[in-house]
Amino acid sequence: MMYGKYSRIIVPLVLIALFPWVLLNTQDVVRVERVVDGDTLLLTNGEYVCLIGVDTPETKHPEKPVEYFGKEAYRFTKSMAEGNRVRLEYDQTRRDRYGRILAMPILRTGLS
Repeated sequence: MMYGKYSRIIVPLVLIALFPWVLLNTQDVVRVERVVDGDTLLLTNGEYVCLIGVDTPETKHPEKPVEYFGKEAYRFTKSMAEGNRVRLEYDQTRRDRYGRILAMPILRTGLS
């Protein structure tokens, strides 16, 4: 059979091709201790997460006043994430210049 003959070659090649993709797209499931502001989370392990692709108005900046809609952004993020488990999906760069984790949190519904 032709399919069986080539599957011995094709299947290992596909697995080898996917291996780097699996390494780059690692994910972690973590619990959010609290929301710092609209685009920053504090995890139960003490790490801070800066949300990829999200830039909300400032509410906690030491040199800036609370910006318009900052409190609303904070309340929304808090209602969605605080106390919940999330799956963190990473981009190529794992940390920003302040040492925070750069990730996209995905809500893990149904998990405790």
